[in-house]
Amino acid sequence: MKKAFTLAEVLITLGIIGVVAALTMPSLMANYKKSVAKNQFKKTYSTLTNAFNQTVQDLGESVNCSNQSYTSEACKELWNEFVKNLNVVKYCETDAYAQGCVPNYSPDIFPRTQGCGGFSAAQIKEQQPAAVLADGSIIFPYGWQKTLYPAIGFDINGFKKPNVGGQDVFSLGISNKSGLPVLGALQDGYLSYCLPMSNAYFYYIKDIYK
Repeated sequence: MKKAFTLAEVLITLGIIGVVAALTMPSLMANYKKSVAKNQFKKTYSTLTNAFNQTVQDLGESVNCSNQSYTSEACKELWNEFVKNLNVVKYCETDAYAQGCVPNYSPDIFPRTQGCGGFSAAQIKEQQPAAVLADGSIIFPYGWQKTLYPAIGFDINGFKKPNVGGQDVFSLGISNKSGLPVLGALQDGYLSYCLPMSNAYFYYIKDIYK
């Protein structure tokens, strides 16, 4: 006759399982969130770069908007045409937060840092345009009223949290390749031009595509 487990033995076993689960669950959840963010990034990045390349083709070689040479007027023209090549479901010319185009980005996470005010929480929410895409992602330019710099910010999951740089909010710069603007990561693949990174999942484009 087989000996049954005692109640004490069952409780001890359950306790061990609970401890192991408590130790491993945070790591499993973190890895899951990173995996979801990585897939969302790839999808949004592909959408944005394809639309941008089509925009450059539509405008021809006269586009003067890259980190090597640009004017605000040329970058605004590029932005306006770029948005036309995206599946936009909601567009806000200004006051993007009040009009429901961006979430309530925290000034603690997106402060107005010296030389990088174009991606501050106040600037994004109040002073520049933003577009909500059909897949739920959000895009916004760097600056608008004073100087529109050749860079674009994007939130891969829109109004869903965490709304943190390097986790679901990133930025891409516009560089120059063979005389034409190209949208992509600047500075050796860095994904956060003027976006503070707080506990980032991904700092570089190579962290996504590896």
